[in-house]
Amino acid sequence: MSFLCYKLLTGQYHETETETLQRAWAAAPPLLQATPRTAPDMEYPVVRAKGKRAASDTAPLSRKHPRTLSDSSSKSLIPSQPREQPLQIIPSLSPNAADLVKTYSYKNAVTVFGESGLDILQGTDCGGVFVKLFLIIERSDPKIELQQLFRRTCCYAFAKLHEKGASVDPMVQEIENTLPLAQRTKERVKGILRAGTKWITIVEQFASIVNRAPQQLTGLLCPLRSASAWERAVTADHRSALANLHANTDIYESTLRFTPSVNKVLNQIFSERSFIDETRTFTSHSNTLLTTPVCKTSRSSLEASAAFVCWDLHTVSKAQPAWKAPSLTAVSEAVPGSSGMHSEGTNILLIVLSFLSTSEKIPLNLLFYGATPRKRWTVHGEIESVDAICAGLVPELGSLLSDVLRLAKAFWELESSSSVVSDSGKAYTLNETVASCIRENLSAEQLSFWRCQALIVTYRAIPWKYLEPAIPNPELFLPHLKQVLEAFQDCFKDMPASTRADLVLTLIEASRFPNMVWKPFAIGQAEVAARDLEDSYLHFCIAQSQSRLGQIAGNMGQAVSSLGDLSQGRLSSTVDKRMHSAIGQATIQYSLNCVQAEDIPGAKRSLENWSPLNQPSPMEEVVLFRKDMMLGRLLRFQGEFAESLAHLEKSRKTAEERRVLTSEEDLCDLTCDLADTLRELDNPATAERHLRAEITRRDRNCICSPGQSLLELSLAEALFAQERFKEAERLCLDVQSRPSLLDFEELRLHITMAKIRHVESDYEGALSCWSGAMKAIGKFHMTNGRSTRIIVLSICDTLRRLGQTWLVDASLKEAASLEELAKPRDAQYWIAGMRHWLEYSAASRSS
Repeated sequence: MSFLCYKLLTGQYHETETETLQRAWAAAPPLLQATPRTAPDMEYPVVRAKGKRAASDTAPLSRKHPRTLSDSSSKSLIPSQPREQPLQIIPSLSPNAADLVKTYSYKNAVTVFGESGLDILQGTDCGGVFVKLFLIIERSDPKIELQQLFRRTCCYAFAKLHEKGASVDPMVQEIENTLPLAQRTKERVKGILRAGTKWITIVEQFASIVNRAPQQLTGLLCPLRSASAWERAVTADHRSALANLHANTDIYESTLRFTPSVNKVLNQIFSERSFIDETRTFTSHSNTLLTTPVCKTSRSSLEASAAFVCWDLHTVSKAQPAWKAPSLTAVSEAVPGSSGMHSEGTNILLIVLSFLSTSEKIPLNLLFYGATPRKRWTVHGEIESVDAICAGLVPELGSLLSDVLRLAKAFWELESSSSVVSDSGKAYTLNETVASCIRENLSAEQLSFWRCQALIVTYRAIPWKYLEPAIPNPELFLPHLKQVLEAFQDCFKDMPASTRADLVLTLIEASRFPNMVWKPFAIGQAEVAARDLEDSYLHFCIAQSQSRLGQIAGNMGQAVSSLGDLSQGRLSSTVDKRMHSAIGQATIQYSLNCVQAEDIPGAKRSLENWSPLNQPSPMEEVVLFRKDMMLGRLLRFQGEFAESLAHLEKSRKTAEERRVLTSEEDLCDLTCDLADTLRELDNPATAERHLRAEITRRDRNCICSPGQSLLELSLAEALFAQERFKEAERLCLDVQSRPSLLDFEELRLHITMAKIRHVESDYEGALSCWSGAMKAIGKFHMTNGRSTRIIVLSICDTLRRLGQTWLVDASLKEAASLEELAKPRDAQYWIAGMRHWLEYSAASRSS
């Protein structure tokens, strides 16, 4: 029984145990039925909790805000049941509870704790488990969020391990025996127990709200900031704040996302796996550090840094690898005294950094992502997680970079020796002189080895679209990848074929990031890396990316010819699901080329010719998602608005229901297309609701990717349709103040502002905006004359109202010629709302 309890507490199951628990849970409801408690009479509104999603991947996903969860987040102790839950009371918030609500931040938790979560490794012994927990808690720095997370987790574990009502004297005695210099130990232990008991209560309160077991919700410790505020607050404020967050945010999903990582830490603590006291390590170096003129070194910073847990680099075998000794010697010669100031791991990190750009900031997550497992497509169209070791990263480097605590400690040491300069603790700039000296001291063989290691780290940091969340700062990643690639030009042939193939596909993925200097560079490097590799899938993907580049750049000759090569039957006779999905993506690219040439029927036929081989694999589902989104847009262009809405809703449903895929980067376009179709269907209020929901989601999650202006301009059109002209104008003026708008953003901005000025009888302002729209639409060389004709007619109407009739005749002739140029296969309704504006203008002229 105790073993079963231990399994339930830690969440560590064998597959057969998981299956047994699931069968037991399915059979349990009849045995556990009870009359639900009636909510007491209160002044507060009664809200019925939404039913939770079933564990199945195909079950509908009910969320307040869409978010893709990792696979591990769904591996809870007992699967959720799609049953109706009891009534919940959502009270009005006290000021303290309102402050607690503001501390929730999923985005911050992901940024600080990383995608692979937390980890504590086994090290040398420093006493019993209470001593180890006491050390970490007492040495934690309140300014460092990661240390604060470990503090609250250790407080939680400390309180769990302490028997309720038992004396604290044995724990105090154990700590004082191990740490004879500790002061006020009993008072501190009681403080730790108070804090830990608070966090146990907080988790239990949340468990009662969502009707889950507390051990399934320990991830709640991660996304709540300002631990002191939660520890000071009373239980009533805890409950009302958590109920509010559950009703209005995605705190439940993010808690499940972090629970496996927190339970892993708790498992290590409960198993009494060793923590390492770092005191001896820092004491041995303290005199050197304090007597050496280094950057930002002081006794206080040393004491704060002692909170980190120290682990030494290890190798698979006892014998050191051949690269280690000469490489470390090169560092010690380049940075005198580094062997005394830096740990071995820090010097290894410094070697890798020396191959990155010294003129750009180095973000911590670049190194962390590059060393942790990344998701990849299999030949069957499924998803697998691939470790960095498989790509050729040496285990010593991988274990260092994938451990956020060791990585942060290593950077602290580098900052102390002035090898790097910190930028808020999340990005660093490398000393150029140090980097140059290290490279000069490496032999040719060592240079080749470390270039390869740096390349593996930098290219693997790039997330694959639909498999992993987008990185918020690609502009910080790409300069380092570019520098390493340029230094690696003649060495691709020395890489294993599997690593080269992974590099090629990742470069193609990276080519989706801006700008028009980076895109051709990335695709060109993919071509170079793929040279001499006999892999039809790789060359298919390269050709498709070349077509996309040509289409974006307006070079339709390149766009068409790249896909033309693919149609000549250079594929293998056996098409697996991965290749079939690639054909689907090429089909979508072909349809985009048709749209560019204004062949909408041809684009539709192309899309309708592709379908999954049988039961769609996850990779084929991505194609279906994009296919429906594209068909929805094309049907709107042709005026088939109801059918367009059906496809867009289908695409949106696919995005919401597939937990294993992330459609983050397409949600902006999908939402704009959906809103524009609803506008054409004379349903601007629903369009407004979708747009505001997406804008709110992006704001809450601090998403800085492009698309905000497009969303707001689509919203301005929805507001204009509801005659809320002042609100629409404020949005447009806000967008107008932003630098570097896209061409389409400029065009839509001018059109909406012109319409607002016109209805307000500001004809001078309207004429200026219509003229700006005319100039902006001239940048779209492949568009037909329908949209241009409406702009010209609007200019004529405005000139007439200003009394400038001598210019009207010439403009009307131009409008007539544009109407003659338009073809039935063209995009009839390119910009939402133009059809309504033309009808309004005609009616106002005749009245």
